[in-house]
Amino acid sequence: MIAELKQSGQTLFTQRRMCKKNNQELQLYCMTCQTPICSDGTVNDHQGHNCDLLTEVVDAHAAELVRHADDVETLQCTLEHHIASLKLLEDVQLPGVETGRTSASRAALVNALHERETELVREVEETCARNSMTLAVQRETLVNAVASMSSGIEQARRTAGLRIRATSSG
Repeated sequence: MIAELKQSGQTLFTQRRMCKKNNQELQLYCMTCQTPICSDGTVNDHQGHNCDLLTEVVDAHAAELVRHADDVETLQCTLEHHIASLKLLEDVQLPGVETGRTSASRAALVNALHERETELVREVEETCARNSMTLAVQRETLVNAVASMSSGIEQARRTAGLRIRATSSG
């Protein structure tokens, strides 16, 4: 799943993210409330909260997601190694040493390892999905913020150009 996300490079959300309360773009992230906010939100609802730029939060979440994926990959390799070792033990049956109890214990251990592996994979996939959705929202917000800034720059240049023409003709 992680490899698929890396390869696809798709964003999950294509809509512009706006603050429902203030109708402004969500450009910040309130670390206290763990939610994207607009600049008015820092003055009103999130005053005194720990806020950061959405770009920095996206980078941090991406790094965390990679660390989790690496940890799961390491655990998976360890589990596979232990399972292989157990299979080797099953293949080596010394006469008179193997009893029904040791065989059942080994089977129970193998089963427990498989169950734990499944649980860990599920937890990582859920974390990846949550983080991917958060990153996609934040990425889309950043794209919108850049587009908004470009529009503002163009407007400022047009306004400055009109003032220069008005001054020179006056």
